[in-house]
Amino acid sequence: MHTPGPWKMLDVKDLKGNICAYSVWQDLERLYLNSPMGNQICRTPDGTTKQARANAHLIAAAPDLLAACKDLTSSIYNRGVSCQSEIVEKCMCQPCVIKRAVAAIAKAEGRA
Repeated sequence: MHTPGPWKMLDVKDLKGNICAYSVWQDLERLYLNSPMGNQICRTPDGTTKQARANAHLIAAAPDLLAACKDLTSSIYNRGVSCQSEIVEKCMCQPCVIKRAVAAIAKAEGRA
């Protein structure tokens, strides 16, 4: 099981105050209180790039995205609707989109 959310992004600054990386943390409020409860999830290198910042935001959103996908798929999965498409990866009908979401959830949980 992954580290529970919420996860938050923090700018990492060098001695001159320049952003040099982004770090994703669990329980950032406690981290600021100097408690050992803060749990670093990851650190993206090269905080000067827009891509590194975007990656950090995406990583920080991962627990929320996973929870939303699970809620969505459980609310509409298995309603008896099916698709005859041979290419599930590209089909945009609801059953195929739900199949991809279920597969992504399994991958996020280490079951795929």
